[in-house]
Amino acid sequence: MGGRGLVHIGIVAVAFCLGTPFFAAGASNSQSAILSIQALIARGDLVAAHSELSRALAADPRNGGLYNLLGIVEIRGGDVEQAQAAFSKAVALDPGLLGAWLNLGRLYQSRLDADPALLHKAIDAYRSALKLDHHSDEAHYQLGMLLEWSGSFDESLANLDALSQPEQRKAPALALRCADLAALGHTAEAQRAARELTIAKDFSEAAVQAALPVLKAKKQDKLTCTLIEALVRRRMASSETLSDLGAAYERLGHFAQARETFDRVARSEPTQSRPLLDLARIAYKQHDRKGALGYLAHARDLDPNNPTIHFVFAIISLELKLPLEADNSMKRALALVPDRPDFNYAMGIVSLYGHDTSVAVPYFEKFIKLSNGDPRGHYGLGIAYFYMGAYEKAKQEMLQVTGPKATGSGAYYFLGRLAKLDGNLADAESEFRKSLTRDSSYADAHAELAGVLMSLHQYPEAKRELDRALELDRANFVANTNLLIYFRRTKDARAVEQSQKLHVLEKKRDQSQELLYRRIEVRPY
Repeated sequence: MGGRGLVHIGIVAVAFCLGTPFFAAGASNSQSAILSIQALIARGDLVAAHSELSRALAADPRNGGLYNLLGIVEIRGGDVEQAQAAFSKAVALDPGLLGAWLNLGRLYQSRLDADPALLHKAIDAYRSALKLDHHSDEAHYQLGMLLEWSGSFDESLANLDALSQPEQRKAPALALRCADLAALGHTAEAQRAARELTIAKDFSEAAVQAALPVLKAKKQDKLTCTLIEALVRRRMASSETLSDLGAAYERLGHFAQARETFDRVARSEPTQSRPLLDLARIAYKQHDRKGALGYLAHARDLDPNNPTIHFVFAIISLELKLPLEADNSMKRALALVPDRPDFNYAMGIVSLYGHDTSVAVPYFEKFIKLSNGDPRGHYGLGIAYFYMGAYEKAKQEMLQVTGPKATGSGAYYFLGRLAKLDGNLADAESEFRKSLTRDSSYADAHAELAGVLMSLHQYPEAKRELDRALELDRANFVANTNLLIYFRRTKDARAVEQSQKLHVLEKKRDQSQELLYRRIEVRPY
């Protein structure tokens, strides 16, 4: 229920119906006892009420009204199990006790977080109450709420329509109506209900929160924004609700508004790391990597034992070409959670950016073991072996992962490079073409294929591959290198200009950047 049942505990504890029980002829003693017990409960004297109930039940053990009162005493005393047993006994003895059915429904409702299976029992209890009183606003409203929770949106709306007009105009009912209509795809009607809700006299954060789970589940983010923005204008939105607003803005792609909203939450909760993590995620989506790292650094200070913070910090550091920071952060994450598969995979990737790629091997091996042979592990291991010069081992790893979509193109690419190192140009050409069949946007594979074609003296096709590689990535180092070779071999005057361009690119070249484009990456979000 995601906390829904618990919302009602405070109400339930004080709102159970004392009711007016039915009496058989000649039951004046029971009637007198019940009136006395009701008075004791109203005064809050639960000990005396329980004592009188014990005596009354000994004299009249089949009186449903007495069990209803016993249930109220038990619930107010905090004994939920005994209260449930008493209310159940009350309706079993006297199915015509409206108050007992309502009390039983409330009790089931209050326990939904602990036992979600009670949802259907609560629904049945309110339906039984409506058989006794077709116009019970409480039964219709509570049944409407429970049916919404169970996904019966049409039936929920029918119960809301059965409410009296004053009750239909109240914020709780309007919130349910808005959520039901949104869930059914009646967007225009849901928007009207939302507008009515925002101008209702009893408009409140609680009413809005009741609608949010359904709106979120049905991806009605615009409605979510409408409702919460109204709370913000009235200064009624808590940090929790502001976080919901930020998340809705994020899902809509309104990153500037999301960032501003999460910033408000962070300022209102200066000791909490969660808003800072939200801010880091939004900054990352805005391509503000440095800003994201700033938020993460602050979050790390507040919550140093949160491994996810160290993990995300490491990956973004890697993207900013800060391998030492990435290495330190991933090691801290792994120190906290050594057997988490994705952390070992990320540590393997980070290790590939160092001078000794053999360091990555044990991390990829552990990832393979923890993830039951995930092909990305074999692919990463193959790259580590390749840059170590362990070419046969690299080949064996790559041959294992040519099939999966995530690794196939990259695996064929490295098999092509291995074939080229062996001097087998025909196999190299074949492997590079297979790589491009799997992913035609792979600039490196186009560039390498062009190099092989030039070695085979197929210059027109080589030029087409180079043009495609540079169309995909103007700064691709391999493509620009092979283009210079092409110009020189074809005695093109542009070789001088290309040589100067390559000199500039070589200064900017970074082995970590080269590795990043080899389909061996991990994303923080």
